[in-house]
Amino acid sequence: MKKILVPVDGTMRSLTVFKQIKKSFSPKVFEVFLIMVHDSFEYTLTRIGSEEKLREMEEKLNSIASSMPEYEVHKVTKSGKPGPKIIEYADEINADMIIMTRSTSAGMTNAIGSTSKYVLSHAHCGVLFVNDTSLLSESQYRGLVYKKERSIVNLRGQLSLKHSECLLPIAYGKLLYHIDVRRGRVRFVHRSFNEETQDWDICPDGETKESIEISEGETKDIVIEVREGVKPDRVRVINRGMKTEAVFSYDVKILERYNRKKQDND
Repeated sequence: MKKILVPVDGTMRSLTVFKQIKKSFSPKVFEVFLIMVHDSFEYTLTRIGSEEKLREMEEKLNSIASSMPEYEVHKVTKSGKPGPKIIEYADEINADMIIMTRSTSAGMTNAIGSTSKYVLSHAHCGVLFVNDTSLLSESQYRGLVYKKERSIVNLRGQLSLKHSECLLPIAYGKLLYHIDVRRGRVRFVHRSFNEETQDWDICPDGETKESIEISEGETKDIVIEVREGVKPDRVRVINRGMKTEAVFSYDVKILERYNRKKQDND
């Protein structure tokens, strides 16, 4: 059997690899090796935090493996720098090919990420990058789109064929989002449009890149500011679970509207 090594991090973009594997590589000829690397928990978290992170990684790999029962699947989790760990494991199993996306970071639709560059430069086998740009184009957005000021949202797990993320309504001004998570856990992300990459991948006003994690039973009041630009900002909520659904309610209030005169005076 030939061996395919697939590095994953649990993002939707990294999971597009498996659609390509099922389409192009027969389970009678290929076996799949999954590797998930976390580059910080070994050094920055407490022992209990590290164990929780490790369990979360193993849960994600188990979910992925269960979604492709026709293949023989092997799983491994490691800590350290992703690039070197991927190459180390590829050499260890004598991989015939490494399949991955060019990057799983927002905005890296037309460029290769640092981990992918390292793998491409150091691999002793073939490296295949899967084209995933269609997931990020505005016209082909695959999540739910909400336009009401308040609603209840049900998002399926990331391994489901149904929607696992959504866009919340947005307006120019200072906005308050009240998020109440009733089941599962979600990530709230606010991004502005980048003309260079043609994607919503930059932090508003050049602020530090941040996203907010909200778990079952938690409520968050999140205030954001949206300045008028070429295209409106995006507020996304993503189900962090691989197989479990997430249910949350939201309520959006406009605290202050921004008009052209106010922006020009800022």
